[in-house]
Order: sequence, then structure tokens, then C-alpha cells
Amino acid sequence: MLFSHFVKITSFFIIIKCIQVIIVFVTNQQFDTSSQIIFESANVIRHKEDFITLTSKIIQDVPLVAQYPELSQRIPNSISLILEGFLEKLVVWDAVYFSKIFTEGATYEHEWVFSPLWGRLVKSAPFFSIQDPELHKLVYENFYGKLIIAVGLTNLLHYLSVLVLYKWTAIVFDHNSKPSRWFSISESNELALKSALVYILNPAGVFLTAPYSESFATFLAFVGLYLRELSLVEKDDTNLRAPKALYGMIYLGSSIFIAGGIMIRLNIILVAFVYLYDFLYFMKKLKLSTFVPLLAGLVTFSSFVYINMLPYEEFCPERVIWCTSRLPSLYSFAQGRYWNIGFLNYWTPNNIPNFLFALPTILTLLVSINYFRGEYVPHLRPLLLMTGLFLFLGITSWHVQILTRVSGFIPLSSWYLACKLIESNNSAGLRGKFYKAGASSGVPIEKVIITWNFLWIVVQTALFAGFLPPA
Repeated sequence: MLFSHFVKITSFFIIIKCIQVIIVFVTNQQFDTSSQIIFESANVIRHKEDFITLTSKIIQDVPLVAQYPELSQRIPNSISLILEGFLEKLVVWDAVYFSKIFTEGATYEHEWVFSPLWGRLVKSAPFFSIQDPELHKLVYENFYGKLIIAVGLTNLLHYLSVLVLYKWTAIVFDHNSKPSRWFSISESNELALKSALVYILNPAGVFLTAPYSESFATFLAFVGLYLRELSLVEKDDTNLRAPKALYGMIYLGSSIFIAGGIMIRLNIILVAFVYLYDFLYFMKKLKLSTFVPLLAGLVTFSSFVYINMLPYEEFCPERVIWCTSRLPSLYSFAQGRYWNIGFLNYWTPNNIPNFLFALPTILTLLVSINYFRGEYVPHLRPLLLMTGLFLFLGITSWHVQILTRVSGFIPLSSWYLACKLIESNNSAGLRGKFYKAGASSGVPIEKVIITWNFLWIVVQTALFAGFLPPA
């Protein structure tokens, strides 16, 4: 990665996050105050007092701070303002369940749907022993301490996902792709930069800032797909080649990361479709029988089986209502029973606004599929098919508004917008610019989508902090 690109990506990432933090702070009150029950409980109030006391003590012991007594006296109020003005406003919607899992684990049946492995990761962080009993209590047992760790991990993993996308984009469009109509293969680094910048404006927005599991699942999926691409890539080779030796190990390693993503969010199971595609491709195109993609697919499938076995072992056979099913899955049962998820179940008149909320994301993914259809084959073909399957399931069988926040593991829209930016710039001789008005006649579609994504992140962050739909 070029250092200048690293600086641009990091700076833009920080700017967007700062905008979100400010919006959360200036959101005065929450429309739905039910989550305040958590913060008004005696246990959490005690945790808050302990957190403010211990954190203030640690800060006040810093030599530079200790020199200014007036500053030291303001520290407790400042910490309280941060907790109430920012952190507590992030504990809404699914984050209510996540925050409970961070400290107590998943105890009730329906809580298993909210990624207990993400909760376990945060609960066990920072993964090392702390000798100081007060500091150990602050980090491992305090509600607010866990919440800060979760928010920190979410944003760090979002940032790392952006960097991985940069590297992944560079090898996809540098070594394996036919030239576009407007830009040459030599511009793959510029395409990687634009893809990374566009991805920062992902419509998932505040869900990549709040303590949700999306960032972690996306990061694992991106690393897995990057390693898969790395193992199959050969310069100036327009066909996939069967992985051998070291490449085979890298390929198998990719499935471990994707398997981890599946155990964080089950929708990542769609990413495993690439292994089925590879297996069929090698069998048909190369007339070669290879068990590497098959083994990788089994690794990802085993993670799916494992994450379904955990709640089965805990709740069965007592929960006869789903334990006795032919394929006993708490996830499918809970999704159908508690959230009415199923084929066309969401297609009701009162859900029309939710379809409208998701429409920009749906249209962007559709035009992205159309843009790359027939291009960059076969390296992008499995991603096109995966995206199509994601849209079909999301529109027909899920709560459609969640597409804005769970589509982050699909890179096509970022690649599409990056390609359109380069096309517009090149058509007007404006290479090297992220975006410049007038690069093409009329209003370029990429400008409309990017502007919408930014405005949506601003509005969505305010709605989220105010505990208002959509979620």
C-alpha cells in the first residue's frame, strides 16, 4: 500500500467517525426510553460509579494531569458526560442484547441469535491476566468497561476491513482482470484507494460504530476472500487455476476465516458459495478433480453445524417445540417464531416504508451486478452469484431494511462506484482525483450514490442515537 493512500484512508476514516460521534452527542433524547431500564438498574449504576471512580483515579495519577488540580476535579464529570452522551446512546436495538451478552453471556433462548461468539470475544477481551485487582475488575467485570472494549473492537475491525479491501481490490484488478472501457490495469492501486474510501461510506453506517457484530464478521469474510484470491491468482492469467502446495494451504486458510465469520453472523454462510463455485469450475473447466475447494467447503459447513449444535446442547431436549425437528436449529426456529422471518412473510402494506429504506442499497447492488456481468470472469462471477442470492433472500425472506447493515461483506458496490469514479475522471482527463464535479455530463450516478450514502449515514446515526426506526 502506498503511504499516501494509507494517510488518505486513515484520515477519511477518522473524519467520518468523528462526524458520527458528534451526531450521537448532539442527539438530545431517545424516542424509545426502554433501554434506560438497563442503566437504571442497581447493578449497572454500581458499575458506572465504579468505572468513573477507577478511571478518574488512573487518569489523575498521570504526572501531567496531576500538575493541574482544577483539571483533575473535572475528570469524573467529563467521564460521566462521555458515558451518558455517547456510550449509553449506542445501547439500543440489538445492542441491548449484545451488551447483556458481553457481561453475562447468552442465557435465554432467543439471545443465541445475537451472535453469542461475538459476545464471548468481547467478554474475554483483552485476553490476558491483569494483576491489579481494581483494574482487572474494571476491564473484565464492569459493564461500561466491556461496552468500551466492544465499541473499540467494532471500529478497529471496520478500519482493518477497509485496509484488507484495499489489498484485495489491488490483486483482483491488477493480476486477473481484463481492462475496463475507461481505465487500464495499471490503475489498480488507484481503484483500490477509491474502493476503500467508498467502503468507509458503507450504508451500514452507525452499525459499524456501535457494538454490533457486523464489523467482525465482515473483517473475517474479507480476509478469507482475500486469501482465496491470493491462492488462485497468477499474473496475466485470466483463468482460475487449481491451488497446489503453498497456494493450497493459503486457500484452506481462507476457509478458516470464513468459518469464523459464519460463527459470528450466519449470513456469512453465503460467502462459502465461492468454494462450491470453485469446485464445479475445476471439475468442468479444467477437467481436474481437486479436493481442496471441497475440503474448504466442508470447513465452512462444519462451522455452521457447530454454531447450531451449541444451543442444541444447552436447551435440548427440554425445548420440544424445536428440539424434535428433523433439522433442529434454534436460529431458524427463533427467526420464524420471534421475528416472523420466512418467505414473503414481510410483504405486507405496513412494511412498505422498510422496503423504501432498503431500496437504495438494493438498486446499488443490482447495478453493480449488471456492471460487472461478463467482465472480470471468472474471478468475479462467484461474487456476482453470491450477491444475487443475497438480494433474493433479503428481499423475499428477511426483514428487508437490515440489508443496509448486513450487506457490508459484499464488495461489488464499492468496486462499482470506484470504477465509475475512474471512468468519469478519465473521460475528462482528471486522473488521480477521488471525485471532481463535472467529470462527466449530467449528474454521474456515482455522485448520486456516494452523496446518498453520506447523507444516509448522518441521518441513520441520528435516528439510531434517538432510538428511532429503521433498525
